Amino acid sequence: MRLVSIFISAIIGLIACSESAPQAALSEPLTGRPIQYQVAPIIEQEKLTALHFAVTFKGRKSGETKITLPSEWGGKQELWRAIEDLSVVNGSFASIAEPSLSSRLITHKPGATLTLTYRLVQDWEGVPGTNEGNPYRPTIQSNYFHVIGHTAFIYPDTEDEGTDLPWLADVAILRLPADWAFASDLTHQKQLS
Repeated sequence: MRLVSIFISAIIGLIACSESAPQAALSEPLTGRPIQYQVAPIIEQEKLTALHFAVTFKGRKSGETKITLPSEWGGKQELWRAIEDLSVVNGSFASIAEPSLSSRLITHKPGATLTLTYRLVQDWEGVPGTNEGNPYRPTIQSNYFHVIGHTAFIYPDTEDEGTDLPWLADVAILRLPADWAFASDLTHQKQLS
């Protein structure tokens, strides 16, 4: 089986949190590209605790789609540990198998549109320090987050029989409080390949 090689653009968010701010959408509506991500903060007891991800795509015609979780990047290992509660919320799936720690195999209705959701958490304790090098693991603190795409996005092998084309993905950042500051390189509309 050939795998589509992809590059996930980095997402770097720095947030200044206000506990009573109303929530508002930041991104434009999705454009209908083959893979769509939606990312939103999870705020519990007025503190940021995780990021919620939803990814929607068309599953393979074979009825089995491999999902790759973050594994290693920037010298950091076992990045899949920051992924929690991965589930399929639509698509008439029959099962999720775990062929390795950094991948899942979803059995579904052939060619079905699938939506997977998961939580991204900080899988290490404490706050980033200046003596620890670059914080390439997801950082989720009570009042900000810092995430790099290679360490946060799961992605499907959507290659159908006879097709080996690069694809584009949409990423929408949703429900950020209005007074949070946000910075990202996702606005460049780069092709993922």
